[in-house]
Amino acid sequence: MLRIKSLLIILSMGSFLGLGTTYAAQERTMDAASMFGKDATNDGPITICSDSLSYSQTAHKMIYQGNVLVMQTKDATIQCSAYSVPGDKQNVPSYQFPVQVNDYLQSQKQALEMAKQICQKQKGCRFLTGQTLTISFDQQNNQLTDILLTTNTPYTAKFYSLPFPKGGEKTQPQSDQQTMYAEGRKMNFNLQTSILTIEKEAYVDRAGNRFSGDKVLYDTKSGLVTVPDTGQRATVILNNLNTKN
Repeated sequence: MLRIKSLLIILSMGSFLGLGTTYAAQERTMDAASMFGKDATNDGPITICSDSLSYSQTAHKMIYQGNVLVMQTKDATIQCSAYSVPGDKQNVPSYQFPVQVNDYLQSQKQALEMAKQICQKQKGCRFLTGQTLTISFDQQNNQLTDILLTTNTPYTAKFYSLPFPKGGEKTQPQSDQQTMYAEGRKMNFNLQTSILTIEKEAYVDRAGNRFSGDKVLYDTKSGLVTVPDTGQRATVILNNLNTKN
């Protein structure tokens, strides 16, 4: 399931997709298989938190704004607020992100630290945080094409992941050397190529190897990090060349 959460009301899928307007929605759930692809939620539900969301059927876009948090992990319930999602599984860990403060930088930092703790406890995760999340659909509004996360100056969008244990071994120990962290003012994930493009003050730390420049590309399937020629100098610091993650 793709679980989408924001702050005020509950919307049904039918009434929501028929309108091109802005909502302050609280909790809604929909099937992500036809949107992200059938394997999208193999690593657990995808939870999106935001202050508001808007959908334009003609522009083929869904836009989340205001302290956007995206979290995916297995065997756990992620809450954006104290309000519980109807039908959530019982007897699984439940995590609630901290209450927002007026200082966005502080709110983002707290959310990232909590996400890291959840990742370690649940043995794997993916996490995104920024200010505006734009999801683009194909011309039939049936399937996602790409995901764009942006922030306003002086903030940066952030991505953090810890790979899930292979072969279903939930007890496999995870370490900081397996993590992937990225930040930049703009992040674009193309679902057709599985490439995450980080731009504008881009920085990537993958398993201790650090890359920075105007643009950095990360292949989420192969784990390959590329710094393309943008006419500006880039920095690469290699600390761990033996990683297999």
